Amino acid sequence: MKRLCFLAVFFLLFSGCSAEQKITLSVRVCDVRLNPLSAEVFVLPQAYTGQCNFDLSNAVRLSATNGITECATLSFNSTKEWQCVTIVVFSEGYATTILYNCVLYANKSRSPVIKMFLRDGNLPDIIVFQENPPDDFNRKLIDDLLSKP
Repeated sequence: MKRLCFLAVFFLLFSGCSAEQKITLSVRVCDVRLNPLSAEVFVLPQAYTGQCNFDLSNAVRLSATNGITECATLSFNSTKEWQCVTIVVFSEGYATTILYNCVLYANKSRSPVIKMFLRDGNLPDIIVFQENPPDDFNRKLIDDLLSKP
């Protein structure tokens, strides 16, 4: 048993202290009246390097039939309590919709609702939404800024 614990600690120390976290994601897609829509949904893990960077090779493609995608299990190697993904939704006759910074908590499930707007020429072809980081992240940011001399 001691040997197994040592190996686990050794692995964590030399793997950048990251642990695999699994998050179950199912996306709900509807119109503004909450009628379910069929759609193609792409989930993009976000990587911040000072610019908006996405590793498209890690994109997960889901299909929504009757407004709900199948469940996808996403894995992240991280010690963070939460991760962000970007969700891009395409549905025929509707404006492409992008949800940036969709917050996913470690080892939990999430089912964000994406409301699609009819493409009628009155709105842009792309509709963009963005989620805020969790409150504790925002509080820490403010506390860090205020504690600077």
